[in-house]
Formats: sequence, structure tokens, C-alpha cells
Amino acid sequence: MMSRPLIEARDLRKSFQSRDGTLRVLNGVGLSVDKGETLALVGESGSGKTTLARAITMLVPPDGGSVRFDGMEITRLKRRELKPFRRRVQMVFQDPYGSLNPRLPVGRIIAEPLVIHGRGTRDERHKSVARLVEAVGLGSDDLARYPHEFSGGQRQRIAIARALALGPDLIVADEPVSALDVSIQSQILNLMADLRETRGMAYLFISHDLGVVRHIADRVAVMYLGTIVEEAPAANLFAVPRHPYTRALIAATPVVGRGKRKPGRAIIGEPPSPLSPPKGCPFHPRCPMAVAMCRGKVPVLEPVHGLPSQSAACHFKDQPAPAGNNPWTDLVAETKRGEP
Repeated sequence: MMSRPLIEARDLRKSFQSRDGTLRVLNGVGLSVDKGETLALVGESGSGKTTLARAITMLVPPDGGSVRFDGMEITRLKRRELKPFRRRVQMVFQDPYGSLNPRLPVGRIIAEPLVIHGRGTRDERHKSVARLVEAVGLGSDDLARYPHEFSGGQRQRIAIARALALGPDLIVADEPVSALDVSIQSQILNLMADLRETRGMAYLFISHDLGVVRHIADRVAVMYLGTIVEEAPAANLFAVPRHPYTRALIAATPVVGRGKRKPGRAIIGEPPSPLSPPKGCPFHPRCPMAVAMCRGKVPVLEPVHGLPSQSAACHFKDQPAPAGNNPWTDLVAETKRGEP
């Protein structure tokens, strides 16, 4: 028997009203994260990644669908009933400075979840905060300082310490390193990996950078225009991507070689507006493989033939990438070789 997922979302839908019409941001999205697993959610800006993260954590209630955490349906819970769920699921935001109260010293910022949830005495909370600061590589002298006195990487460490305060089972990290320098990115990624190893947490790691995802994820879900278009173990996804959009993202990943960083190729065209999504496959206006069927029929996310752990929403998912007439094929191979 397979164990149930730690968190599972099914058919999540979310729309927002604007002056120009209805923005359909989530269109029947489903995903799951197992205990102790890191699932990376990738895609271009505007694909719906952040909205999905906020819907899963109930910061933005979905319009429809289901979210089950450890077997419990949470979408129908009232605000007060969500409190036990909040203790077990925490979020790390993209902008560490914007997510920290500038008027509070670091010690109080990290202790705040413990106070809100009534954990421990004042002395016990102080000891917990000291351990958390040490766990993320900061010192006890930092507890009296304010967020503006730290670098971006240090502020993100503070945000991670705050997220760890309640001992969560799942951390949703929304672009946690995108605003940081490359050297600082590696420090934060190594820290998150170490914390997962020592504390047994699971991550939903949101990023647009497949170079980052390659080093931290067990599985990867690729999101485009409010839908999941491919999902696979990380090794499979980078070795045999089956959706043209995934191949495009891989080709767009900067290549490092011989001491230089070469940018990847930009993806053709612009994403369609969620105000008027295209009929058929949402990627067909940008896809060099598109045929008439792609423009009229929506592909279903289904397992790839011979690769049961890999699914793709493409009419040609069971066919390897064509040689010669696909402008991304050579760049994908170049990216895998790591050549400049």
C-alpha cells in the first residue's frame, strides 16, 4: 500500500475580477507532496504558481476544488478551525524584507509564531529562538538587531527560522532565492537541504529557474497558464522532457562552462492573457510542433507510455523530441552536456 500524500490538491480553480474581465488563474490544478519530499513547481511569471501556493495554504481560498492535508479536507474549514493546519504548514516568501516586520527585532520576529500559538513560557520561547537562529547560521547577537541591518541572504535566513519555529511538516517556499546573488542562493539552498535532512520536512519549492530546481527537487511539476502541463521525477524531467514547454524552459536555462555563464534561448512568443486563453492546448500559439488538433482539443495530463511516473498534457507526449525541425532540440542537448 502506498502512503497517502502529506498534502494533495485536486481540481483547484481560482479567478479574479478585473476591469477588463475575469482572470482565470487556476484552471483545475492538481498536485501532491509526500512526507519528506521536495516538489518543485516551475513556470514563467504569470503562470499561476504563487496563486496556487496561496490557495494550497488557504491564504487565498480557492473558488473550487479540494485540498486535503494529512487526509483532512481543509477548504471547508473556518478561519479559527484552520489554526492547527497553520502550525503544520508555513510559508517563506520571495521578498524577505517585505515579509519581516521592520519595527520588530529579529528575536521577536522569530518568536511571534510561538506567541500566537501559545507555545511555551517566555523563557522556553527564548531558548527555542536561540536554537533556531543557530540552526540557520546566525548568532545570538543578531536577536536584538532589526531587519534593515541584515543582507538579503541573512534576511531570508531569518524568514526560514520563523517558518521553522512551530516545527512544520511542510514549508511552501515561493521563489525564496530569486532576489539573491548566485553565491547567496547556494547558501540558502544548502541550508534548506540540510534542514530537510535533519528535520524531515517536505517542501513545495516554487521557482522559474530550472538550474536551481535541478539541485533541490525530488519531483518537478511544470505549470503554464494555470494548468500543470508536465510532472515527473527531477531526473526524468531533465533527461527526457515530454512537453514542448518543458523543453523550452530547459533550453532557456543559462549554461555555465569554462568560467563563463551563457544565457539560454528565450522562449518563443509571449504567454497568452488569462483574460482570453486560447482554445485547445494553451501552449499551441507558441509551440513549433502544433497541428490542427492542438488548436481544437485540450490535451489531458496523462502518464507517458513506458514512463508511468511521468505525465504530460501534450497530444504528442509519447513521441520523443523531433530532430531537425524543433528549434529547441539542440539547445536542450547543449544544456544537458553543460557546454558553453
